[in-house]
Amino acid sequence: MAGQIVTHAVDALAFAEFVRRAAIGPAALVIEGEPGIGKTTFWLSAIERMRNDGFRIMSARPVAAESVMAYASLADMLVECDASLLEELPEPQRLALHRVLLRGDTDDTATDQRAVGAAVLTVLTALADESPVLLAIDDLQWLDSSSRNVIAFVTRRLPAGANVIGTVRIEDELGVPASWLSLAQPDAMRRVRMNH
Repeated sequence: MAGQIVTHAVDALAFAEFVRRAAIGPAALVIEGEPGIGKTTFWLSAIERMRNDGFRIMSARPVAAESVMAYASLADMLVECDASLLEELPEPQRLALHRVLLRGDTDDTATDQRAVGAAVLTVLTALADESPVLLAIDDLQWLDSSSRNVIAFVTRRLPAGANVIGTVRIEDELGVPASWLSLAQPDAMRRVRMNH
């Protein structure tokens, strides 16, 4: 169910359900919990399992100090993309990603966030046509705002074969953590809370 929080430790059943959903269409799993409870350990194990199952992993592990650096996490997720794939993008998208990745000659013109979002979606669709893809983000709360906006844009439009797994700290005073993350089909997203 969309936004459902399961108040028990993450176990094999929650992950198995995510893998089942990922096989039939876009799916997302967000693991919530207090610092030090084991979210990252679960996240690392999950992405290793998905990699072994043939998923291409596009990952980022943002930290607080980088949360003010535009597109830092998005660049981490794209750094291993084949340069030839990026060169095939329409020019506005290609230039936008070159700016994000700090490649080639770029002038001082502001990066068009819509062009970046469209470019990432184009890349993700091309990759998902070849093999399943997993966008994996540890500590969603530390995403820089530019990366967060692009990832929000992309996840609402995930193509078949693309999926998301992330972790986020519970901050009770801030309400639902990472509430900006949503899929076109709300029932394809599951939130699981880790407890002691």
